[in-house]
Amino acid sequence: MTYQSDIAIYDKIGELVLVAEVRGKIGTDRAWAAKMRRNMLAHGRLPNAPFFLLALPDRFYLWVISQHTVDADNFEDEPDYDVAPIAFKEYAQKMGTDIEELSESGFEFLLTAWLRELARGTEAINGLVEWLVDSGLLNAVQNGNVVTEVVL
Repeated sequence: MTYQSDIAIYDKIGELVLVAEVRGKIGTDRAWAAKMRRNMLAHGRLPNAPFFLLALPDRFYLWVISQHTVDADNFEDEPDYDVAPIAFKEYAQKMGTDIEELSESGFEFLLTAWLRELARGTEAINGLVEWLVDSGLLNAVQNGNVVTEVVL
């Protein structure tokens, strides 16, 4: 089955390391995020990658897949990380925008640019250092290739 991801990151040797889905919804919680992931898994819409990011304007939810097995027993696992994306909001402000005012496609465009800078190591990651480092995501995406609307 093929799947089209909003954003994917391949590591420096070309292996898929992150699949990211972007939604414009605000005011969600961990249970909502778990339900969204469960629905995607139930419909075979998530490819095998070490990290899955559900990015919303006010929350980033990250699952570290190596900590889970993808089977019916864990379809409702809550995210391993649930953060308010402070550094991303600061990045948006530097770009002259407020992420809460962006359309979903505008938010996706800005997120893609931010992820590209993270992969290149050029973006200051102020408020997310601990989350990105602890999860292993920062190391996994270093020198990686960020692509959008990719069929996996």
